[in-house]
This record gives sequence, structure tokens and C-alpha cells, in this order.
Amino acid sequence: MNAAFAAARHPPAKKPISIKRDEDVLDYFKGQGTRYQAHTNAVLRGMQDLTPFVPLLGLPGFSASDWLRARLAV
Repeated sequence: MNAAFAAARHPPAKKPISIKRDEDVLDYFKGQGTRYQAHTNAVLRGMQDLTPFVPLLGLPGFSASDWLRARLAV
């Protein structure tokens, strides 16, 4: 069984946290539907997967929030 399949069958445990988001970012995710927290988590997981490649982009100081703002502007 490959790791992706195993992860899909047994997703990591969720931990309740408190997080502050910019209002426009929160509005964007809430506008995606009732599962906006799951969508937010998926975007954060995607950023986690991309983190090793950020230096290859040649963008010093490039952050996850910069990336998300660029995606929201599309």
C-alpha cells in the first residue's frame, strides 16, 4: 500500500486551534462553501508540500501568505 493511499484512509488527527486570518482571506474561504476550514487546511497542506521548492523560485522573503494573496488575486 503506498503512503498516499494509507494517508487517505487514515488522515492525521485534527487539533483544535485558534488562528487569526486577514478578513479578506477568511471571506474568500467562507465563500467557497460550508467546509471552508477543510479547504483552508488543504491549502496549508499544499504550502507544506511546496515549501522545499520556494528557494528555487528565486523569491527572497517569499512567504505562505504572499503565495496565498497571489492565488486570491487570480
